Amino acid sequence: MLPWETQLGDIGETEIKSRLQRFSTVTKIERDVGIDFYCDLIVNGVPSIPFYIQAKSSQHLDSQCGCSIKKSTIKYWLMKPHPVYIIFYDEQKDICYWKSIEEDRYVLIEKFFKNESKTVYIALKPSNILYKNGNNQTFIRQLEKDYHSLLLFRGIPKFMGGGYIKTVPEAPRTLDEYIRIKENARASLYSLIVHHIIKGELEEAIKYAEAVAIFDESHYNHFAWLGYLYREKRENAKAKINFEKAINICKRDSKWKETEVGKKTISTLESKFNELPKK
Repeated sequence: MLPWETQLGDIGETEIKSRLQRFSTVTKIERDVGIDFYCDLIVNGVPSIPFYIQAKSSQHLDSQCGCSIKKSTIKYWLMKPHPVYIIFYDEQKDICYWKSIEEDRYVLIEKFFKNESKTVYIALKPSNILYKNGNNQTFIRQLEKDYHSLLLFRGIPKFMGGGYIKTVPEAPRTLDEYIRIKENARASLYSLIVHHIIKGELEEAIKYAEAVAIFDESHYNHFAWLGYLYREKRENAKAKINFEKAINICKRDSKWKETEVGKKTISTLESKFNELPKK
């Protein structure tokens, strides 16, 4: 006969799964320590936002409706590609309480460095209930919010809302997020630049390259492109200015300029610069 704790865990997983299936697909993960279910929110009959569930029984909760979780487990959850939730099943009350990990991302990270303990205390909100036969819009709204929070953390903010009118993304919360957003913006604009160069649409390519140059003066690529593009348009003065900027950026990188790629790039740019008319 299975120990009561194991039976309770199985009962809890069954109850949690039955509630989640009211608004999402639920797949049991057999070999993942720290994650029990992979889910997809269903919107208009179509899977949309993925998320993970760690199922626990209420035996893990103390009198303050909280529990201690290993730092290594929380770090693992925060590194997952989709939002993670802990759901506690209280058998006596037949209630499932949920807790968003993403909602407290920076609070949890701060706790990592405040003490040398191997665990972090997490408290539940008793009002966060996953209903069996009720409206779970509170959980769904939190999931949508966490989805955008996770994207912001990665530096790829998205407009919020699915209708015609959308909400502007939130501002970066940390310097790391700010840097990631700038880097992803540069990558996106580079893709558009290459697209228009391939199609021979020089004016459009210049427009996007100039846009990158406004906020990024530390990479040579867009200045080199501007040099080539303005040369094609016979705007030699602008071509020289941008080739010179690209060359100077390359030479400022003491390590890269000594590599074979760096030497070849600088040589090519200097050659193109010198080919331009003196006046």
